[in-house]
Amino acid sequence: MRKQLLLWIGGALVAAGVAYTYWPAQRDGHEARITKVSGDEAPSSAVQHLGTADSRTSTASRRASTPPSHPFPEVASSRNELSLSQDPFGATSKAEQRWLDEHGFPNEQQWSAYSAASDGLLQQAAVAGDVVAGTMLDIRRLPSDPLAKNRLIEAGSEGNLFALNSLAAYLAGSKDGDLLAAYAVSRASEMKGDIRLGAARDFMMPRDLDPAEKLSAEADALRLYNQINLMYRERHGVDPPQSASRPVINQ
Repeated sequence: MRKQLLLWIGGALVAAGVAYTYWPAQRDGHEARITKVSGDEAPSSAVQHLGTADSRTSTASRRASTPPSHPFPEVASSRNELSLSQDPFGATSKAEQRWLDEHGFPNEQQWSAYSAASDGLLQQAAVAGDVVAGTMLDIRRLPSDPLAKNRLIEAGSEGNLFALNSLAAYLAGSKDGDLLAAYAVSRASEMKGDIRLGAARDFMMPRDLDPAEKLSAEADALRLYNQINLMYRERHGVDPPQSASRPVINQ
């Protein structure tokens, strides 16, 4: 059971795959401090200046009026014909595979090809309309591009929970991370439907939050959840679709 849980966690949160593949954690015991927020402000360090014009412009710049050809035409864009056993996110059923596709998680072919691809090829794929490639490029840019966090949050507002989970893993595992922000982002993703994160969070976090920290992080999570819903409404003029829970089969 523990082995299966670790498989689920590795897929659900990519704590080892994302946070440690791109940015090996240097845990020296000095997590970044989180600035307290009040009222309706967004969670501070994880999502500063969310949805700013600069962030939206950076996202829009990937799109071209005539999209270029995709640099990975041989890579499957969905899990329809792919097996459960090789799924990098531990899918236990075809229903869960569909949920992973719908929420931005790379399939086995995308994960393998895009993890090894250059930034330029990922950018070309993103401009061609490949959301997964764009997300993985922003994950890679987290240590150097201050707007990458914003773009991942914006992607999360469109239902891309892979973007939120990866941001949470980075914040929990990187040397410039923030444990309270990591908790808040992962809780927001959980509230949007990724029900595996409750179990995964204990493995993602390098230490437990104390009661005061957890209370603060829960408040930040609720503010972030409300904020990403507001971002969707402002972009589309309607409420976001009802969150669909990840269809997990207990084994």
